[in-house]
Amino acid sequence: FLSELARDNPETFLVLTLNNEIVGYGVVDRWEDHDHLISIAVRPDSRRKGLGEALLVELEKRLSKGRPLRLEVRQSNLAAIHLYSKRGFTKTGLAEGYYGDGENAVTMEKKVVKETLVES
Repeated sequence: FLSELARDNPETFLVLTLNNEIVGYGVVDRWEDHDHLISIAVRPDSRRKGLGEALLVELEKRLSKGRPLRLEVRQSNLAAIHLYSKRGFTKTGLAEGYYGDGENAVTMEKKVVKETLVES
């Protein structure tokens, strides 16, 4: 599944390495009417260091501006929900029983815009 996503989305499949070891990855798939964040994952021993946010920021830079970016996240994954909210995503709904183990997914969306620095 991931190799297919990498092949089909070379610009939006990122692998993060530290000291020649893979510590995370992120992938966005381009759908007809929106971009879809399929997954961001960081190895457990490398979490809470801003790496997931760095992957998300880099992925957003590579996307078409003005298109919605949508995702699903486990309802129990409060750290990820906080990160996405911090990055401008808003909750759009709840998909009951979305995951194989029956857990619900929170659906979220963001309109990707070009970020610019404003000098004062």
